Amino acid sequence: MMNFPVNLAVNGFQPVNQYGNYVYYKAGSAGGADPTIKVKTDGGDEYFLMPGQGFRLDKSTFTSLIITNYANAGTITGTLVIADGAFFDNRVIGTVDIAGVVSVNGTVTTIDKGRDRSVAGATYVAGVTVPAGGGQAFEQLWNPVGSGKNVIVSSFELMTNPSASLMVSLTTGALASQVANGVQNKNLGSAVATVAQLRTQQGGTLTGKVKLFDLQLQSITTKQYKFSDPLIIRPGYGLLFEGSIDGAASVTGLFDFYEE
Repeated sequence: MMNFPVNLAVNGFQPVNQYGNYVYYKAGSAGGADPTIKVKTDGGDEYFLMPGQGFRLDKSTFTSLIITNYANAGTITGTLVIADGAFFDNRVIGTVDIAGVVSVNGTVTTIDKGRDRSVAGATYVAGVTVPAGGGQAFEQLWNPVGSGKNVIVSSFELMTNPSASLMVSLTTGALASQVANGVQNKNLGSAVATVAQLRTQQGGTLTGKVKLFDLQLQSITTKQYKFSDPLIIRPGYGLLFEGSIDGAASVTGLFDFYEE
């Protein structure tokens, strides 16, 4: 049995010269992004593996492999085990129902993608209050053109003062002002910078706007909206909160999101 280090840049590949019939992707990470690799044997067989997965060739062997960064979402570092043995997959994702008593010898590792993203510095929060009295209040989470990443919104919270109706829309134009230090990494002290921008505007006319839905908010009462599936903001798009036209109510919004 041999352990081989994996280091795959985006669009990268790595040749491995080793005899065997068994490959196990022991560990791998791409800084919170997709760590899927493609393993191609010298016999032409191809396998797509996540950490914890592997394969065995039943009636043949290989003498070399080509390991490729399949998702190309970030640099992958990890470890491959190459030897003789049988396929197994120790990844467990979702809900597991167990009847009876389970005994475990060794260490049990749970897969928590949210935690892994936060540890990698890829999760963020952004929030600001746009005051009343200066014209219609707008707040926006904006993904600039050419950012190279998607901004994936899990949930947001809203509050107005006093009570007011509020529109939630998708936009293709950035608001007038970027909030300094408006986006904070959830991994406090992380040096990983966000591509997203928190932007505001008071008054004016917006173009390139597609309404999603309206909300009626009670004064100084937080309303949380959690998507059943995350909302993805591609480069050149934004998620917009739009206060009452008369500008009589302040708008406070908090976005919870990650990037990949």
